Amino acid sequence: MRLVIVSGFLGVGKTSVMLALIEKLYQENLRFAVIENDFGKLGIDSKVMQRYGLEVKDLKGGCICCTLSSSLVETLRILGTGMGPDMVLIEPTGVADPALVVSAVRNDYVGPPIDGICQLTVVDAERFCEIMKAFERPITNHLKSADAVLINKADAVDNARIDQVKGSLAGIGFEGPVIVISAESGLNMDQVKEVVLDGC
Repeated sequence: MRLVIVSGFLGVGKTSVMLALIEKLYQENLRFAVIENDFGKLGIDSKVMQRYGLEVKDLKGGCICCTLSSSLVETLRILGTGMGPDMVLIEPTGVADPALVVSAVRNDYVGPPIDGICQLTVVDAERFCEIMKAFERPITNHLKSADAVLINKADAVDNARIDQVKGSLAGIGFEGPVIVISAESGLNMDQVKEVVLDGC
């Protein structure tokens, strides 16, 4: 069982990215589950669950990096022993620190083996530079532990803006893969799928 954490600050399009990634993973005949802990308005609804045969667990009442970490590891144990998915997609709340999510799993999880943890951090091409100024610490936390960064909503901006975001990422010190995507149109989601399948 491999874990894929799709993190990012509020409003960057994490759920849209997860839905687009689910579409790609479904084509690979993988068994997967989804754990949601976000407060966004677009969730993984029942139609999507029926279409892909998904097991979706929604963790409410706190953040999985701190107050709900025990619920996360217990949910993973139940999924691992019951369903035995190839992959579990995890969407933390936008204010969560993904490094704490990974730490909770590594320190507290007991169950079927976890083959690897891949963290994808989603940033918003339209608003990244402005949001970074206002919320530098939480965004930097997302980027520090990321295996790859996805610059989402690329179809809404020009190349100069994309270059500006890439420059900001380099300025923060991120050296991993950066994939320019649009979850809505599916732009470059095949590249995201390959990163995930390769284990980040």
